[in-house]
Amino acid sequence: MEDQNFEPQKLSKINSAGLINLRIHDIWVEVNKHSVRGNYLQWNYHLDRIWCELGGDIKRTRKNSKGETVDTKEFKEFGSLDEDVSGKLNELTQKKGFSQYTTQDMTKMTTVYQSLIKKEFFLRRLMNKQGKGTAYQEESDWD
Repeated sequence: MEDQNFEPQKLSKINSAGLINLRIHDIWVEVNKHSVRGNYLQWNYHLDRIWCELGGDIKRTRKNSKGETVDTKEFKEFGSLDEDVSGKLNELTQKKGFSQYTTQDMTKMTTVYQSLIKKEFFLRRLMNKQGKGTAYQEESDWD
């Protein structure tokens, strides 16, 4: 008897993995530029673009032990990191002209910086876990 809930997996005859990796590379270049310049808002936007590229290959939800549908670990962790960064970015005030940053401003900027670093590390590790990052092994090394 045939399972009526079964849907065959549809695969593309054209693999765009190389193009996706090039696009991800270009976004990482922008991430590095914005992080070095201290442009936190643009840095965060580009990290979100990396998430959009990598998140498409992650299952969004799973069933927990009670049978409830919950977000997967990756979606929960990214959501938490993103919420942390967004909240801290909202606390920053932009200075104009010759205004000086106070010690309190600098402390806020440091916490945003550290939150962005955490978000970036998460995405870099996720990329490696998916086999799209720096973790690489030649087939000839498998012996």
